[in-house]
Amino acid sequence: MADQVQTLSGEAVRRVLTTLAASRTDALLDGGSALVPATGDGYRPAFAVATGSTAAAPAPATAVLRPGGRT
Repeated sequence: MADQVQTLSGEAVRRVLTTLAASRTDALLDGGSALVPATGDGYRPAFAVATGSTAAAPAPATAVLRPGGRT
């Protein structure tokens, strides 16, 4: 069951990041940007969100897994 939860959560994150990138790319294209720069700039916010969430992930794990934390 844990494998299924990991697979589904990974899929959900991928969908959110893809939607964010596509939305930003569409906004840039509607604003008159060329396709290639708009695509690259569209993915930039998705990479920032992914980086931030990856950087923040160890904090709750550290709190739970440290000695005296929740079991």
